[in-house]
Amino acid sequence: MNASLDERLRSVKWGKFKLGELFEVLPYRKRFDANKVSISNYGKHPYIVRQSNNNGRKGFIDEDPAFLNPGNTISFGQDTATMFYQEIPYFTGDKIKILKPWIDSDKELIELIDCQLMVSGAYNSLSDF
Repeated sequence: MNASLDERLRSVKWGKFKLGELFEVLPYRKRFDANKVSISNYGKHPYIVRQSNNNGRKGFIDEDPAFLNPGNTISFGQDTATMFYQEIPYFTGDKIKILKPWIDSDKELIELIDCQLMVSGAYNSLSDF
């Protein structure tokens, strides 16, 4: 589609959606306690926790890849109400939910939705699926 951004935005179906209509809400595959793993500043797999900075990344850990959460998702820190787009597979700490889009979506779209969720306060109703 070679339409201008303005034309494309006018063709979008705007409206209210429940999070469950856009995302599958998944539990983490395995919880890794920060005091029981070796966290480094560099590595292959990010370790995502409930902090509000650095995209939620506390560092990197080397654990069984079978427990990686999928990339191209949003990590949601339940008690801190932090949401961050995670481009690559990652490990998590406690009280993290994974928001996986129901449809194939690109990074920019998921980041836009992530921002809208944070601004709208939608994290207050994550249990309303």
